[in-house]
Amino acid sequence: MKSQDVAALDHLTRCDGQRLVAVGQSRCGTGLDPEDAVQDALLSATRHLHTFRGEGSLEGWLVRMVINACHRMRR
Repeated sequence: MKSQDVAALDHLTRCDGQRLVAVGQSRCGTGLDPEDAVQDALLSATRHLHTFRGEGSLEGWLVRMVINACHRMRR
């Protein structure tokens, strides 16, 4: 994992963390599930950052991870 990738992920989390939570709230519902989905997505992004190909935005990739986390939580 490149240090600039980690820095970009950290910056995005600080700047757009509330947006990620809003996505979680729209997909997961209320309670702690949206925050749990964001945390799960950020942990997964940190582990799999090396697989990000840069074909889209990093923010879009994280949003998709939050949505996927919400889907997993509903199962």
